[in-house]
Amino acid sequence: MRVLLATDYYPPHYGGGAESTLPVAVRYLAGRGHRIDVITLSRDRAAARDECDGITVHRLPGFAMENWLGLQFTLSPGLFRGVDRLVSETAPDVVWAHNHFFTTSLAAHWAAR
Repeated sequence: MRVLLATDYYPPHYGGGAESTLPVAVRYLAGRGHRIDVITLSRDRAAARDECDGITVHRLPGFAMENWLGLQFTLSPGLFRGVDRLVSETAPDVVWAHNHFFTTSLAAHWAAR
């Protein structure tokens, strides 16, 4: 099965629960033979694409907005286009939008339709 996970925050960015729990979950799924693609936002100049053990992480450029908004938020002008492209390229069986209030979840919902 092919899974596309959409999350605003994924390593190497750390600071919350998603960054700690999601790598464990996707490694488990990949170990069971599933093909995992993660799409996330990069705020810290991480590689645009990493692949390891059946997991491919795609990072779109993002801009930290906490100082301006006073809440955890990353803005990515190319997010919807990038998620749509990745859904077309990978043809996932499952689109997993991890967080209910982040922009990647909205983009994943839109693209999965």
